[in-house]
Amino acid sequence: MEAKTTALEAVEMAAFQLISLSGDALDCYFEALHQHKAGNIAESERCMEKGEAQMHKAHKIQTDFISEEASGNCPPYSLVMVHAQDYMMNTITIKKLVEEMMDMYDYVNQKTGL
Repeated sequence: MEAKTTALEAVEMAAFQLISLSGDALDCYFEALHQHKAGNIAESERCMEKGEAQMHKAHKIQTDFISEEASGNCPPYSLVMVHAQDYMMNTITIKKLVEEMMDMYDYVNQKTGL
């Protein structure tokens, strides 16, 4: 007999998906920065796109939870979900910083002729 998933278990499973997807995206963004620094621009762009695809999946999960709560079906509180949201926001911030750093590399390379 299969046990039913409780509401809290469902929230925590979704939270772990958010953490995993955001972590994968974060790895991609840092790899993109390393590739960009090494002059491998095409590979850098590929890594950024891969990270963005992972964040798109995470955002879909997040949006589903927000829509569910907005419709009056409030999910149970979960510290794991709070952590997942924090991790996701940090990944978004780091993506923006990585993009800025890549722009700085481009600017310095242009100015120095590298």
